Amino acid sequence: MTKSGTNAWHGGAWEFNRDDRLQATNFFATTKPALKQNQFGVALGGPLVQNRLFLFSYFEGFKNTQGVTDTVTRQRLAQAYIESRLIRINNERAAAKRKRGGEVGPEGSITKLMSAEFNQRLQNLALDLEGIEGVAWEGEQAERGQRGRPTWLADGNDRGTMARGFLRAQANTIEGGTSDIMRNILGERVLGLPKDPDVSRDVAWKDVLRSG
Repeated sequence: MTKSGTNAWHGGAWEFNRDDRLQATNFFATTKPALKQNQFGVALGGPLVQNRLFLFSYFEGFKNTQGVTDTVTRQRLAQAYIESRLIRINNERAAAKRKRGGEVGPEGSITKLMSAEFNQRLQNLALDLEGIEGVAWEGEQAERGQRGRPTWLADGNDRGTMARGFLRAQANTIEGGTSDIMRNILGERVLGLPKDPDVSRDVAWKDVLRSG
């Protein structure tokens, strides 16, 4: 058994900082990535009741902002931005057509196909950037994610929402018409490709052969 504590207050504080201005450049990178790492803390102890009751407290914090040096990851980020812009431009084109009184064209199928597959790639990228922390989530974060908070509102610590966004995105290429159906529509109605052979295509529904 040990006894510690005095009738005087004692404490200390510290801080360790790393900054990209002091970092060496990666041999395979053309620029130095952003790095702002700050670790700090404070400790305090002293008497609440002299010679009887003592308080000891400790706090440590950590903040880290780190850039990406992996060239493949940077390409994926750039590609995600390009695809998001293309989807937006296509939506604007469809909206302008409707304002002019034009009929609804294939833009809807294009947007559905692009958006569904783009969101899946985007969610994969988000989890890859998080590393193991993107799949190791539980407790409060899991509950917050399960309530359906939009993925784009998730902050850097809301990994439950990001993980849920990844899982939810797997349905994007199924719901509202599968990606295969969207490709068939675009191939047949836009590109004019021949339709798949179907012996019952010109037969009334009541005359279509059925099993049993």
